[in-house]
Amino acid sequence: MGEDSKKKLVLDKEAQKLFDQLGGIDKRERGYASGGGGLSSDPLGEEQELLDLWRIVVADFVYVLGNFFYKIKLHGVKSVRAEDVAPIIDMLSKIHEMSERDARIMIRYRGMRMPNEKPDFERVDYVVTCDGFMVDIPIMKALANRKGLTMSHLPGKLKAAFDRFSSLDIHSICFTLGKWQQRDRDMMWTTLQAAGRFFCVYKTKIPPAGHEDGEEAYQVVYNEQGEPDPNLTLLAAANGRSIGYIQSLVHKLRELTTQPKGVDALAHYVSSYDALFAFKNVQQKLRKPPLEINNLRRLVISDDDETFTPAKSEVVRMIAQHLGGSPQELVQTIDSVYGNDFSLLSAGNLNARLARVSRLLDSSKRYSVSERAEKEVLNSVETRLRQVRDDVFEEITLHDVDTLGRDEKESSLGQILSQKLQGMVAYFKRRVLTKKKIRDMVRTPIDFDDQDYETIAREFDVSIEEAKAFLALLKGCFDPSANFVRGSFEKNIPHMAKYGVKVFGFLWHYLKETMSRRDRVAFLNSFQSLILEMQQSPAALVLLLEDFFRKPYEVVFSDRNALILANVLLRKYNKELHNDIEVTPEEVLLVREGLSPEARKAAGDAIDRQTDAFFQKIRTIHGKFLAALRTGEEKGGIPPRFLLSLERECFIFLALIGRPHGHAVLKSAVRTYGNPASEIYQAKAGKGFREACLRHLRVAVRGLSRYEDKKDLPLLMEIRKMERDFMAAGKDGAYRDSVKKAMEWLDIAIAILPA
Repeated sequence: MGEDSKKKLVLDKEAQKLFDQLGGIDKRERGYASGGGGLSSDPLGEEQELLDLWRIVVADFVYVLGNFFYKIKLHGVKSVRAEDVAPIIDMLSKIHEMSERDARIMIRYRGMRMPNEKPDFERVDYVVTCDGFMVDIPIMKALANRKGLTMSHLPGKLKAAFDRFSSLDIHSICFTLGKWQQRDRDMMWTTLQAAGRFFCVYKTKIPPAGHEDGEEAYQVVYNEQGEPDPNLTLLAAANGRSIGYIQSLVHKLRELTTQPKGVDALAHYVSSYDALFAFKNVQQKLRKPPLEINNLRRLVISDDDETFTPAKSEVVRMIAQHLGGSPQELVQTIDSVYGNDFSLLSAGNLNARLARVSRLLDSSKRYSVSERAEKEVLNSVETRLRQVRDDVFEEITLHDVDTLGRDEKESSLGQILSQKLQGMVAYFKRRVLTKKKIRDMVRTPIDFDDQDYETIAREFDVSIEEAKAFLALLKGCFDPSANFVRGSFEKNIPHMAKYGVKVFGFLWHYLKETMSRRDRVAFLNSFQSLILEMQQSPAALVLLLEDFFRKPYEVVFSDRNALILANVLLRKYNKELHNDIEVTPEEVLLVREGLSPEARKAAGDAIDRQTDAFFQKIRTIHGKFLAALRTGEEKGGIPPRFLLSLERECFIFLALIGRPHGHAVLKSAVRTYGNPASEIYQAKAGKGFREACLRHLRVAVRGLSRYEDKKDLPLLMEIRKMERDFMAAGKDGAYRDSVKKAMEWLDIAIAILPA
């Protein structure tokens, strides 16, 4: 990254200072500082610094963009000048340089209630996503707390920008940078200017400069409802077409939708802007603008290749029709039906979303809501309620409305839910109670009642009799003393596997808490047999990872089992499926052709969606390992060797999926365990512990070598020079053999990497 590009970046003084201190954004050129006796409690400190820098740059970009729109609101069209657009283009160029892919920046309204925030916080609760990470006000507050006083202003800057978007009724902005060649930059420049003029004329109501009579020199394109449409207007500007040309296409589209065949053909599209690109002639003649504003499609899916079902499209159009006058309520309602963050919701936020869905369903009393749309809403909400944590449902109270007083009705969730939705929530509350019974089954004999059978029947879409048979099979996997009986479980696998990933998730969540070591091993190996029979690796893998990330500040015994199973699911064939294992064999690091592309992609995408939780989980594991190392045992009874083994499983998993975040973790691991003067090698943790740490180093080196990045060579060569220091630390034969094996793999890794 050259000095010229640095000078173009518009950052405040403190952010620029941090940028310069870190030497830019080139992640792969960080050096290795040898020596030193301490072991950091945060082995990903450098990666956190880089993520923080990402967020600071993105937050400053959002602030500059907010100022751009704010000036338009205050001063009109005359403020849409080259010097106002240039800083935005420069910062987009910097973000493109930082990105490891063709960057897309999405700014969207979320409208969540957050703890310890003022009541009006919902109005400015936007979230920015870029390159697999996100930025919002709570995240920037956490960053400011880490950085101290010098960064304390950042949350306020972000809030100011979001406030300006809200004042212009902007609920989403999407920047697609593409290859960011000159043509892309020119089109972005033109589109930004057009966006500024659009909001000046039709949001601020200020006449354009130079037209005292108020005649509008800048026109816009109107959509099929006769409303000014920003994206249709930007489409004209980006392609150098006249307003009239795009408007004529919209008129033709509207004529087509008056015909039955036309309605069916365009049923997948939410807006006329999206529908235009259903036609090959339009695709050939026009490029989508690199900037989209208030595109409803972006609120539901981000992939350009993904299509809406007609039912989903109908629901989104229905929401827009009923709530288009309130962009905030519109987005909140869409998120209540199609949000992908239900696993993170608090009870208060879930209450709010359910209330919005209820109002939407009740709108059938005033509007025409088709049976197809209602079914789509209920099915989508039920799918998302399955992601909600059990403790959230436990906090929700449902009442019979007729028994409530007036004040109670105003605060009761039951009062605001439609009958079908209330029944759905009641089912999920019963499901939590049934889960508890099944969890207790691993400790003491349990009897199930009719409600339990009804819950299981609905869960698996089977009859009551089949549900009774299923629970009987499951109950039969435990002896009278509540010990897990592997033979009984495996005998029932063919029957269980026919339910696919649903039964996998069911059994995992219910039985993973079996606490005795003997039962944990038996359970783990039985699950491998179920995986072989099930043949739904990607879906099961995502389920395991979401469970692993769910509590990023905690470590439980089932975390290791989750990663061992994940490492099984990543591969097409596993010779250890029929053997008892407690750890993933190191030899899997040699596997390349035997990996499942679908499973690797599913795993990588899951990590990209939860980047922050992923990094925090890694820190938590390592932090608890250090604490256990110093005290002999971590609180909760998790010993150092278990935590070391868990970390090893994580390294193998990350090496197999091969994503950039995994590269960062493995590099940090090599740096940490490749320091013979570090605390881990001096700790009194029992016989064989140092050898285990050296095997840890070997796994990390082998994993890192799979990335074949020549920029890792300085680190590997520096550690290779440490052989004498490692050898001097002990005379025990097993220890010295472990040092030699680690050095042999360093030699292999160095030879693999391109010079």
